[in-house]
Amino acid sequence: SLGDICDVRFNHNRFIKALMSIIICLGCVGYMLLMHVAGFYIASICYLVGTLAFLRVPRWHIVLTVVVMAALIYAVFTLFLKVPLPVGLLFK
Repeated sequence: SLGDICDVRFNHNRFIKALMSIIICLGCVGYMLLMHVAGFYIASICYLVGTLAFLRVPRWHIVLTVVVMAALIYAVFTLFLKVPLPVGLLFK
């Protein structure tokens, strides 16, 4: 799979590393577009899951990271700082 080829710990091929960088950058652009449409929380969860899966992180690490980050972001920005985060076009 692409994840096996792109394991940067063991692969020193510059083309593969450049390809990985391009894919991650495209993921960032997709994240911004999805945030505009679906809102911050949904876009962030999708981006985290997609990026961590692409980097071949174990599934339980992905679940733990998503749950902790979502709770932390909600607690800090929504409850504590009361900062309005983008809700997206779907929820307006």
